[in-house]
Amino acid sequence: MARNDKAPKGARKEQSIDDWFYEVVDKLNSPDQFTDEAFKHLPGFFSSLVELFIDRQQQETALFCSLVLISGALPNYRVVYDGDQLDANLFGYLYGPAGSGKGLMKKCKQLLVPIHKEKRLRTITAYEKYLQQLQSGKRKKKGKGVVSEDVDEESTTSHNDKVLLPPPDEMLFLPANNTKSNIYQLMEANKGVVICESEAMVLTTALKQEHGAFVDLLLQAFHHETYSYSRKSDRTIEIEHPLLTVLLSSTPKHIVRFFNDVENGLYSRFIFYRLNSSSEFRNPFEEKGSNIDATIDTKAQLVKKVYDYLSSLGDMPLYFSLTSSQKDKMYTHFKLISKEYKTQFGDDMDGVVKRYGVIFVRVAMILSLFRTHEKEGLQKIDQVICTEDDFICSMSIIETLFGETLKVYEMLTLAQRLHISETVPNSLEVKIAQQKQFIELYNAGLSMSEIAKQVLGNPALKPTVWRQLKKLGVHKSK
Repeated sequence: MARNDKAPKGARKEQSIDDWFYEVVDKLNSPDQFTDEAFKHLPGFFSSLVELFIDRQQQETALFCSLVLISGALPNYRVVYDGDQLDANLFGYLYGPAGSGKGLMKKCKQLLVPIHKEKRLRTITAYEKYLQQLQSGKRKKKGKGVVSEDVDEESTTSHNDKVLLPPPDEMLFLPANNTKSNIYQLMEANKGVVICESEAMVLTTALKQEHGAFVDLLLQAFHHETYSYSRKSDRTIEIEHPLLTVLLSSTPKHIVRFFNDVENGLYSRFIFYRLNSSSEFRNPFEEKGSNIDATIDTKAQLVKKVYDYLSSLGDMPLYFSLTSSQKDKMYTHFKLISKEYKTQFGDDMDGVVKRYGVIFVRVAMILSLFRTHEKEGLQKIDQVICTEDDFICSMSIIETLFGETLKVYEMLTLAQRLHISETVPNSLEVKIAQQKQFIELYNAGLSMSEIAKQVLGNPALKPTVWRQLKKLGVHKSK
């Protein structure tokens, strides 16, 4: 007689912790959208770029990815912020269910391809010359009866007995499937680099055994802090004012694996955009315009033109500045939200708010540079001043991105807590029961931390309590 493995009708199914967690993330964590105000105030370059795409999510994804990627192609463009010299480099993370449209990131990557190709061509040409000089030196030594000694793998001796080093390996895009040692060498050889990987697990897997050291680099590169790395069998590499831009994408499962510790501050250096999955099959032949790729290629040439001009400035960077009025508005805004979130979440959000001040200025830098280029041309100015349009647009973008960062914080802290158990009940039952407890305890006068500790087992999960009560209309921000 065949065994019946089916569970009795009405029996509650047990789920693995991972299955439950990602089910909750997919159902409850809908993305915030960029406002119409943000799109209204975009400079022409970005406005015409997003208009190439059909639906709103595609447009928002294009804006997010292009801002992050272009931030890595603006050398010698700086702002003085809190006494430090900052460039425009951003760290971005695009995440969502499989099939939700993360592939659009590849199209935005085209904006930097001409810069990367020129660097690779320059390297190939220089390396061919290096090999010719190497062979010439060997022939002359052989003619003199000189037996060559063992040489360092990265250098040899020319026919003039001078150390002949291979040319720097120039590139803009760093391969994600790399060792940390090679990443450091490539960063040293290039003034600025971009890691753009559509599957974040490629980077995580490649650096699995060295993840801690690479996280240190990301933490320091965000603020351009000098980074030193000692190789066991070679020299010490010291990267001054590292310029690194990162754009990654993955499913929610991999975002939790990449940011495995909320306390080290790595996640607070990233901006996030979450994609919704679509139940409908989008018409793949429906396009605005005859050829999106051709239009993006044209825009890529404009990006290269800006890059070439900034590169030519050498030791005389172009500076960006807010107006006095904008500085006051920004200070007032961030002081207010810092106080608000400290009241709601304690010190957990303090670092996030402070770094979002840096991110806001970097977004404003990028928008203002392209608007200035369109209106005046960069050669005619000695400083980029933020326009009101770019200030408003940047503030609107940042407000949306900040909401996404809060959701990632919730996701990461919840994931950490849930890994202590093997199974959990059905997610809908959990949600309803938790919401009921949230309301009862809130009405009883308990604080967010106390509710989080009592219901969720961790006071650090008070952002989850606050967001759920706000969503239920029980708690309103003052």
